[in-house]
Amino acid sequence: MNQKSLGGHIDLLVSSVLWGGSIVVLKNLLADIPPMTINFFRFFIAALTLFFIAWHKKVSIRLEKKEVSPLVIKALTGVSLYYLLETLSLKYLEASIVAIILGVIPIFTLAVDVVLTGRRVGPFLALSFVLSIAGVVFTVADSLGAGFLTGSLLGYLLVFGANCSWVFYTYISKRYTSDCPDIIAVAYQMLFASLAFIPGLFTEIPKISLDLNWHMVGLQIIILALPSSAFAYYLYLRGLKKIDMSTASLYLNLIPVTALISSCLFLGEKLTMFKSSGALLVALSLALTVSIGDDAQLMEEKNGISSIERS
Repeated sequence: MNQKSLGGHIDLLVSSVLWGGSIVVLKNLLADIPPMTINFFRFFIAALTLFFIAWHKKVSIRLEKKEVSPLVIKALTGVSLYYLLETLSLKYLEASIVAIILGVIPIFTLAVDVVLTGRRVGPFLALSFVLSIAGVVFTVADSLGAGFLTGSLLGYLLVFGANCSWVFYTYISKRYTSDCPDIIAVAYQMLFASLAFIPGLFTEIPKISLDLNWHMVGLQIIILALPSSAFAYYLYLRGLKKIDMSTASLYLNLIPVTALISSCLFLGEKLTMFKSSGALLVALSLALTVSIGDDAQLMEEKNGISSIERS
């Protein structure tokens, strides 16, 4: 594996872990702050932080006219819509149920990749997908209980919509890469996304209680804004430039694993045999992906198989 590819795997690994931990923070914060208010401050603070870092490093924040539309589309699908749907689903479903449904994103992504590009899936990559999905199922199996029977249908529809939104975002990100620095692309996506939540503030803010632990509320918003948004998106977009879309999507299976581990550490939930087995399966899937992913891609190129990043 070359150094560039290794860096891509590390970027995707860290971003997925950060997103997984954010589900627990988001679930806890929803008890006090409404969803659109959370997401507005989350992404607005993230955008301002990234613009400040760019200014400090003397990176130009100017956008070419041709780059505006793709960045707006990415912001609305992979940030505004995805996180609005995910946040709303957490109001109706347990975090573990949301996590497992989000875990099928790799299947959706692979389906889109196969349909749009006609690429074939080799046996090793297919095995990685099977292991990763099995890992997600094992990880949350004992957390589901009767969830699929008693949970809100609206919640399931919301999180399913979030899945579709993310797959479209990944496809757009691979097909329309920006010429501007990654930090600027992410900053504008966060800014455009935050603006989409402004209309909701007028209805939500008047309903927020003033009798809250505002220090804890502020800390949780900062956690969501910086490591879980600005930093994670920057790493994810950078990783997508080095790793093919289907392989990159496997790392999203770490989101439910990280969410469950975070729940054990911070919410007192038990780490059972099912959850441990699931985490092991996901780890094996990622190890297999890292070891054969580059060879599979080289074989595709040798056989003349097209992929999204080469279309």
